Amino acid sequence: MSFHVRRYCPELVLRDDQGNLVGDDGIKSETRFDAVNRGWVSITRPWHLLTTNSGAGYPHAARADKGRRLVEVLVERLAGFLVELSNSPVDERFPY
Repeated sequence: MSFHVRRYCPELVLRDDQGNLVGDDGIKSETRFDAVNRGWVSITRPWHLLTTNSGAGYPHAARADKGRRLVEVLVERLAGFLVELSNSPVDERFPY
């Protein structure tokens, strides 16, 4: 997410006096469940239990060009899905 913000709202990205990104390593807190920690099972957690600053992943490698490319791919993929979803009949099987 960091590179999305850096691309579209750079004024919201906290930087130090030298212009470097201020942030931790984005390490996610472990749970009490081994299967979740190993990535075998996925669960949703409140941000304050997931990370120290509500960001997961290493933000320091983020660059605007990477964010732009990612957003382009996401828009292309999600736009097609949203068109398909909106054209689907709402019946007993929707949205399955």
